[in-house]
Amino acid sequence: MRHADSLHCETLKVHVPAVQPYVDVYKRSGFEPVRRSLWIGWDLTVRPTEQSKILTMELPKESASDAAEVWVEGLRPYWDWWIEEQGGPETLGDWVKESVGNDQGWIGAFLDEKLVGLAILRPDAYGPGQARFNGAYALPKYRGHGVGSALMKATIREAQRLRQKEMKVYTLAFLDHLAPGAILYLRSGGRIEAEYLQLERKTSS
Repeated sequence: MRHADSLHCETLKVHVPAVQPYVDVYKRSGFEPVRRSLWIGWDLTVRPTEQSKILTMELPKESASDAAEVWVEGLRPYWDWWIEEQGGPETLGDWVKESVGNDQGWIGAFLDEKLVGLAILRPDAYGPGQARFNGAYALPKYRGHGVGSALMKATIREAQRLRQKEMKVYTLAFLDHLAPGAILYLRSGGRIEAEYLQLERKTSS
């Protein structure tokens, strides 16, 4: 902390397992909890899920610009802090535009031919048969219309088609309750495998 003060840092952030002795060490040093995060996993060896009425498909390059908007808006308001940490919406949007159509794993959800949600799957990211799931996101006005559920079913089907045995996601939880994304993932068959706590401390400078 003295070193951080000497560098004139405004804020120190830590990310630790939600195990009380660890957390207490940081609290005694002036850190305050700001949010939880969860590590959720799926067993993909279970039977395939049924098809949703919402159209889902792999996103082509032509959808890159729409996907950039959907992803950034789909993160709000729960992940606003993360958007800023990553350089802002334009930086994130540019990454999506470069990735969609070039990288595997972008799945879109469409209503009346309009892209209203997307999910990101990275097969074999943690080893053979171990997929990384980067989340399912829906435009705010379409939440509660089954978009998230359709994306989860499509993502699990795609992971099973690619012979993935398990899938993991790292997602947000508030200090006293779960965020909607975590609830969606648990309802789709995910199980909490680990929990972490994010803490922050303002420096003396």
